[in-house]
Amino acid sequence: MSSKEDITTELYHYFPNKPAAIIFAILYIASSFLHEYQYNATRPQKFTMPFVLGTTFSSVGFVTRSLSALKIGDPRTVWRISSMFTLGAGPTYAGADYFVCGRIFSYVRSAAPISPLRTVRTFIFFDFLAEIGIWIGTGIMDSRGDPNSAKAKLGLNLIRAAVIIQLALFACFVVVVLVFQIRATSRGFWRASHQQIGGTPGWVKVTYTLYASSLLIAARSGYHIAENFLPHDHPFRATEAPFLCLEALVMFINAAMFNVIHPGALLPSNPHVYLLSNGTEAEDESPEDTLEDTRPLKMKILDPLDIKGLFSKKQSVKVYQQRPMTGDDELMPESMRMLENRPRGEFH
Repeated sequence: MSSKEDITTELYHYFPNKPAAIIFAILYIASSFLHEYQYNATRPQKFTMPFVLGTTFSSVGFVTRSLSALKIGDPRTVWRISSMFTLGAGPTYAGADYFVCGRIFSYVRSAAPISPLRTVRTFIFFDFLAEIGIWIGTGIMDSRGDPNSAKAKLGLNLIRAAVIIQLALFACFVVVVLVFQIRATSRGFWRASHQQIGGTPGWVKVTYTLYASSLLIAARSGYHIAENFLPHDHPFRATEAPFLCLEALVMFINAAMFNVIHPGALLPSNPHVYLLSNGTEAEDESPEDTLEDTRPLKMKILDPLDIKGLFSKKQSVKVYQQRPMTGDDELMPESMRMLENRPRGEFH
C-alpha cells in the first residue's frame, strides 16, 4: 500500500515544498483580509468584491497545499481541493479585472468602445465558462486509476479548454482596454485629467494597473497551458519551481498590486458620476451606460448579454454626450461649464 508521501508525489508530480506552501498561504490570507477591509471601506463599490473572492480561493488552495506538504488528511481529497481552488482563482482574478474595466468605462463614458454593462457581462460569461471547466475537469479526473483512462482524459481536456479560453479572453481584453486608451487620448480626456489635478488621475492609474494585471494573468495562463499539454514526466511538470514562480508568486503580485492601487479608493463611489472632456466631472441619474441593467427580469434571464441591444434599430443620442468646447468656454467659470455640459434628456 502506497504511503501518503508516494500518493502526494504521484498527484503533484513532485512533493510540495512545506515552507513555500505555508508562506504563500499566509501571504494570500493577509491579502484576502486586506481586500475585505478595503471592500468594506469603499462601499458601495461592489465591483471590487472579486478581489476578495480571488484571494480567498488562493488562500484555500495554498492552505490545503500546506496540508499535503505536512501529510495531513487524505492526500487525494486534499489535492483535489487544492487544485480546484488554486486553478479557480485565476478566472476570479480575471473577473475582477473585467469589473474594474467596466467601472472605468462607466466613468469615462465617451471613450468607452463598448457599453460598461455589456463589457462586464460578455467577459464574465466566458470567464464563468472557464471557471466551470476547471472545477468540473479537476473534479472528474480519475486520479485513483489509469491517467490514460477516458475519464482522466476528459477532465484534462476540460482544463486545457478552460485555460485556453482564459488566455484568449485576456488577449481580447487587452485590445479593448487599448482601444479605450487611444480614444481617451484622442478625445482629450487623458491630457485634461492630468491638467485638472496636476498629476496622474486615479482612473489612469487603474488603467495602467489593468495592463500589468493582464500580463501577469496571461503569464499564469500560459504556464497552465504548457503544464497541461506536456507529458507527465517532463521536467517542467516534474519540478515545483515553475508553479511557485508562475502561479504562486505571479498571482500574489497581482493581488498585492490591487491592495496598493485599489480601484475602489481611486474611482468615484457614485456610479452616476462621469468625466467630461475638459477634465471635470458631472452627474447623471440615468442608468444608461453605467453597470445597471434596467431591462425587465425576463430579458435579463433570456438575454443576459443583451444581444438584442447590439442589433437594435432604435436611434438615440447617449445622455452623457456634451456639446464641443468653444472659445467662450475657456472664459466661463468652471461651475458654469459644468452646468452648461450637464446631461440633457433630449438633443435636437
